[in-house]
Amino acid sequence: RLVAAELVHQARTVAGSVCVFKHALTRETAYASIPDHERPDLHRRIFAALEALPHREQTDEIERLAHHAFRAGAWDRAVGYLRQAGDRAFRRWANGEAEERFMPALAALEQWPPSRTRTELGIDLRLSLRDPLWVLGKMDDMRRRLDEARDLAEGIGDSGRLGWACCHLARLDWAVARHPGALANGGRGLALAAAIGDPALAIET
Repeated sequence: RLVAAELVHQARTVAGSVCVFKHALTRETAYASIPDHERPDLHRRIFAALEALPHREQTDEIERLAHHAFRAGAWDRAVGYLRQAGDRAFRRWANGEAEERFMPALAALEQWPPSRTRTELGIDLRLSLRDPLWVLGKMDDMRRRLDEARDLAEGIGDSGRLGWACCHLARLDWAVARHPGALANGGRGLALAAAIGDPALAIET
């Protein structure tokens, strides 16, 4: 009946025959008709079905997994899938999409109980945001995320992550002609690289 009404059409994919909305507005209207309290359970069911697929590592499935995990409130899984989706988007130079994946990953991570693992992932996500924000010219946002990464790394005594935050802050300071800040952050990054024996960090700084 839906096909006859031209609301959906059937398409072939590697998973077999699927039904696809003919227009995004139709999909949005259908979604809006679902009561708010029913949506998380539907997302959980879809997420579980997608995770059971043998080809779930494909790009499109990662995007769907990330979307449904976040909407279902599956925060532990949402962080991982959103991070993967952000990395994939950046690799294909889709910087706006990368930002749109990394930001909800941070929001999902905030739902985790406090732990060192949560803090480390929070630092890594903020460092991952650096590249797309740099390309998008969002220097203020980039500085805010790098400042947060530096402060978090200092809080847990993680010299490696602190060094990378300083390295990227040095580059940002240099780019906007804040030369004293560039020298200070660069010097700190080099000192940390020497202390932990990280040649990659030293070279980049």
